[in-house]
Amino acid sequence: MGVFYGYIGWQHLVNPRFFLNIMPSFIPYPDTAVLWSGIWEMGVAVFLLPSRTRRFAAWMAFVLLVLVSPVNINMCFNDEICQILGFSKAEAALRLFFQIPLLLIARWHAIGLNHGLYSLVCSVLFFPTILYFIQL
Repeated sequence: MGVFYGYIGWQHLVNPRFFLNIMPSFIPYPDTAVLWSGIWEMGVAVFLLPSRTRRFAAWMAFVLLVLVSPVNINMCFNDEICQILGFSKAEAALRLFFQIPLLLIARWHAIGLNHGLYSLVCSVLFFPTILYFIQL
């Protein structure tokens, strides 16, 4: 997950146009929001490395995912954004759907569950979720 968040965070800095294109118009200072969300994601990546800060990083990821939900929802329902990015409505909906496993996995690590059905579900969801985002 550290590599995933680090990569996505870095993409905010080197390819901000993509993230600016999906930014809802009601979010003030979109350039700043893209920059800080990228820095936040890279922070998540760094804090995921040492075991003593992993739970903190998982909470950072969970909060970030909640905060960026309006962006993903906006993309899903905004035909103009889908057209700019070359996404179909189905692809935008799939992207929105995959935010749910990311939230579940972040929460799983944040609360430190190590057993049970929730752990099994998160473990199973991990690989298809990461593979989906890598292939974007």
